[in-house]
Amino acid sequence: MRLKYLLILVGLSTFNFKAIAQLDANTNKLSMPTGKSINEPRIDNIKGDPNLFKDWTKGTVSLVGENGSYANLDLMYDQVKDKLYFKSGNEKLEFTKPIKEFKIGDNISTNTYRSGFPIIDKNNGNTLYQVLVDANIKLLKHTKKDIITTKGYNEITEMRYDSKVKYFVLDGTSFYEIKPNKKGISTAISEKGLKAADQLNTNLSLKNETDLIAFFSTLNK
Repeated sequence: MRLKYLLILVGLSTFNFKAIAQLDANTNKLSMPTGKSINEPRIDNIKGDPNLFKDWTKGTVSLVGENGSYANLDLMYDQVKDKLYFKSGNEKLEFTKPIKEFKIGDNISTNTYRSGFPIIDKNNGNTLYQVLVDANIKLLKHTKKDIITTKGYNEITEMRYDSKVKYFVLDGTSFYEIKPNKKGISTAISEKGLKAADQLNTNLSLKNETDLIAFFSTLNK
């Protein structure tokens, strides 16, 4: 009887272990990440916002060197410093490991940001790009905010955040910047050997980011 009881306990333990392992494998979600406190100097009397969103926004984060992701975190992406922060309780924390990818947004749309792309200009492997088209030919967007000083009404000095947006293409091993217009695409085709050049015709409209996304989506079909 005692031996039978022990066998039942072993069987239940084995079942529980497998169930937990399967749950972890299916969800692939991690608990709260480790972070470090930050001390930021306060900047008053400046127009605009340094962050992607003004308020904390829910998102999912994957870190370099880790398997799985952290879900349902309160995130804030500083586009001046190109740094992602998360909230634990009422504390703003910085990730202790580089960001591999994060997704952030609302019920309407979700933005995906990723690192690990080749070095170009001042951007390195940790630079975060928004992935606009995620296919063989990738279209990426990098937004950098800077503080600029101007003289406004009655010669009063004003400070504000100014956004500089650049678009990049990863086509195989080639990684380069493009201008978001028809001339810029034509230059990329002639200088970089962009694939499917016949898609560029005289009737193509490339007036904004939506048109640019549509064009590169077509290239990948």
